[in-house]
Amino acid sequence: MPAFFATMVVWLTCFFAVFKGVHSSSYIVWFTVPAPFIFILIMVFKNIGLEGADKGIDKYLNGTGQPTPDTVWADAVG
Repeated sequence: MPAFFATMVVWLTCFFAVFKGVHSSSYIVWFTVPAPFIFILIMVFKNIGLEGADKGIDKYLNGTGQPTPDTVWADAVG
């Protein structure tokens, strides 16, 4: 059922974008351009507060050495 609603939102957005021409599409752009950025910020701030996030961020920024290509492929296909 959520897929139906998502599909309807996309169809309605496309319809209103072309219904009255370029003028109406500018209002849709005002929402669709900053919306993904806002959603990414919400996810980042939500996930920073999770337990162990500081260890993950430290591992991402500092790392523990570069893995060899053999171990990367072995982990990927294993």
